[in-house]
Amino acid sequence: MKTFNIIAAIDEKFGIGKDGKMPWYIPSDLKYFKYITKKITDKSKMNAIIMGRNTWNSISSKYKPLVDRINIIVTNSDQDFFGAHTEINLISALELAYSFNNLEDIFVIGGGKIYEEALNLSNLASEWILNKLYITRVNGDFGCDVLFPRELIQPNKCKFIESLPEKIENNFLFKITTYEHMSNKKIMYQEHEYLSLLKRIMLHGKSKSNRTGIKVLSKFGERLNFNLRGGVFLY
Repeated sequence: MKTFNIIAAIDEKFGIGKDGKMPWYIPSDLKYFKYITKKITDKSKMNAIIMGRNTWNSISSKYKPLVDRINIIVTNSDQDFFGAHTEINLISALELAYSFNNLEDIFVIGGGKIYEEALNLSNLASEWILNKLYITRVNGDFGCDVLFPRELIQPNKCKFIESLPEKIENNFLFKITTYEHMSNKKIMYQEHEYLSLLKRIMLHGKSKSNRTGIKVLSKFGERLNFNLRGGVFLY
């Protein structure tokens, strides 16, 4: 199973940026971002971070590329992204990241359009599974012109994992929370149930001829229920 994570800082209206910048400056949140996206269990590996062109451009040149991480930019631009790889969409970027032999984990870090692609992907029966969301919630409405898809962290799609104590820094009140995304994991569960039924039929089904004379296996008393509203489980 191929997985990826999302990390973002959002205000009360799910805003993430204004005029090409973050409308808040919270040093400890930036340290948390660095810690999470660099955290590895195998010292021979590193994580990949995937971002859009505007997010890349918003990073100070002295910090680009973000060190000790594989930087991948989703763009159609022929701009020079020195030290970073480029792909034309999120799925291509995920596949590129997965192709690195030293990859440990993948983080989608923005901006709005890339998060939207992640939302669309999470609603499909895809081989790519959205795993965790690391969300910093900043108190207040900052009139942002770029928004985070609120559907990504709806209660029916996410399970709360943990939350760090609420803090105030530079007069910004914020809290860092971790969620586990469940949407297309449910689809994977449905597929597992379907395959388990096939296995039970193969092992314990009774052989009989159907109306055309062809030998088939049947097993009575079995039942499966599927909700196909969020995507089909076969692919």
